[in-house]
Amino acid sequence: MPLGPANTFGTAILLDGTFDNNYFTFGPTNSLATLYTCGTDSTVTSAQDLFTVTFLNTGIINTTPAMSQNKNVNPGNKTGTCSPITEFYDGTKDRMFVGMGNISGTGGANVVQMWDITSRITSSSATPTASASPYLGGTTSFTIDNASSQPQAQSIYFSTITTNGTATCGANLYCAVKLTQSALK
Repeated sequence: MPLGPANTFGTAILLDGTFDNNYFTFGPTNSLATLYTCGTDSTVTSAQDLFTVTFLNTGIINTTPAMSQNKNVNPGNKTGTCSPITEFYDGTKDRMFVGMGNISGTGGANVVQMWDITSRITSSSATPTASASPYLGGTTSFTIDNASSQPQAQSIYFSTITTNGTATCGANLYCAVKLTQSALK
């Protein structure tokens, strides 16, 4: 299934998408099973957007996305690439984490987002539940530590792709980052 037109960004790559908790619980033949991934924006072909992919009752991917080209994953619709996308279900909320940036420099969206995917996202105008920035160049994949009621025990971890030009974590260094799952703080 095409996820937008051919990308024109010289270093664009399509990284891992993620399945939702319904997919992991019920399998791909269930009508609620969903895959979230990024693909190319149709108007700015050096940018990426968020897509929602569903499955037929045979477990085969539908040829038409349930949602295509949600530009809100990429504030400003800037040249760049989505990070690998990570899902985490804490027993109540199903969350998806994604970063967006230009791996060739600092001019991309440079953002990390948390989306509530407890209910399937089908609107291309849907927005993330929380955002944090600037994470220059975008992000690596995410590591989730836990589902817990303890302070600071429900966090995500990642690194920046481009060195930081300011003193956030030291001038001209890559950053290792820890944020809470629910608010990205």
